Amino acid sequence: MYVRKGSLYVSEHCPYQGRRRINYIKFGLGNHEGLKWRVENSAAPLYLYVDMIPKQEYLLSDLHFSLPIESNIDLAKRWLVVEIQEDTLDAPAEGKKGYAFVHSCEDIFIKHDNEAADQKAPCKKL
Repeated sequence: MYVRKGSLYVSEHCPYQGRRRINYIKFGLGNHEGLKWRVENSAAPLYLYVDMIPKQEYLLSDLHFSLPIESNIDLAKRWLVVEIQEDTLDAPAEGKKGYAFVHSCEDIFIKHDNEAADQKAPCKKL
């Protein structure tokens, strides 16, 4: 897969307001499992090692990754998930690892006709 442009933004509303090191991002597929969801078929991590603070944005471009998938996987029931692994740098337990997840709309792999796509509302939260 190819991602032409993207960005990471550290919200000013995060409970932890200190510096953090974004070690990697990793793309995968989300899948419902009962009332929960999980990440499956993850690509290799894309290592960034960038230090960020709240209200800071980091631009990404030209990302290439491959998702290992079985030939019989039903992509209509999957969506993209990005796992972000970070370390806190200013917390009392320095070096503490944390994870955040962001995702696409659940119907990202469903083909829509042009008229339906034009009228589509923003995706719902999981």
